[in-house]
Amino acid sequence: MKDKLYKIKVIIVTFNSEEVIETCLKKLSESYKQCYLDVVVVDNGSSDSTLDILAESQGRYLKYQIVLSENLGWGHANNIVLKDVLEKEANNFDAVLLLNPDAEAPKGALDVFADVLLSSSNRIAGISPYLVESTGRIAPMKSLFGKKLKHVVIKGAQHVLSDRLHGAFMLISVDALIKVGLIDENYFLYMEEVDWCVRAKNMGYTLLISEEISMLHRVDSEERPHRIYYQWRNEFYFTYKNFKFPVAAYYLIRRFFLTLPSAMLSFFRLMRWDLVKACVYGVLDGVRFKKGKSKEYT
Repeated sequence: MKDKLYKIKVIIVTFNSEEVIETCLKKLSESYKQCYLDVVVVDNGSSDSTLDILAESQGRYLKYQIVLSENLGWGHANNIVLKDVLEKEANNFDAVLLLNPDAEAPKGALDVFADVLLSSSNRIAGISPYLVESTGRIAPMKSLFGKKLKHVVIKGAQHVLSDRLHGAFMLISVDALIKVGLIDENYFLYMEEVDWCVRAKNMGYTLLISEEISMLHRVDSEERPHRIYYQWRNEFYFTYKNFKFPVAAYYLIRRFFLTLPSAMLSFFRLMRWDLVKACVYGVLDGVRFKKGKSKEYT
């Protein structure tokens, strides 16, 4: 690690996160020694005790919080702070960390990632750890198109050259943020970070996932209708926006002929008709090019 003190703006978006946010903040405080962190929490209209926990944490773990009256989406909440970084604080910070409240940053990881991201001669836009879910499942590191990912050694550590980062922990350079821009708010939920990563790749940036540093991601193991809806609906907008024929056709064929049938079969086996409905509505609304917040699935 170099002697430079890297300055990082941290953004955590909460929504009814009472069970995880305190641990998230505590783990974050243990993830660095050679960085300066400015931690901001944006709350998307929580109705549980999240705000009380944040109030107790202010001054200890976080600098300030922004409370929204309703859930306007992950991208919108992050963009409130990212706009300030771009318009007022671009010279004050080296990087921005987008961190989910259900993610537990590994001890010392932020020091390592900041050094790889900001002192390497490579043109790196962002870096993520590999994720281990609370169920024990390791989140797969795979290409959007099923291609084999390349392995590289940077700063003496093994990394994967990826075409997307994990939105649960996404450390991006301010230089890349200035050039790539804000998060697309049309998604509302899911695929926003993948969209940003594709835009960064198209500008010639590199994206890295560490093979040596893992992070616990406390995901809810139960499938929820709103998740299924947005995951499938947003596939269409993502494809329309970022790819042209025949790449767009190839991407959708892979998703809808390889992944969708198995997903639907599992919903039928579980007799989760609410998930079947959400999946069907998501595909239909995707074909209709619907974007933003759905009135039915929030």
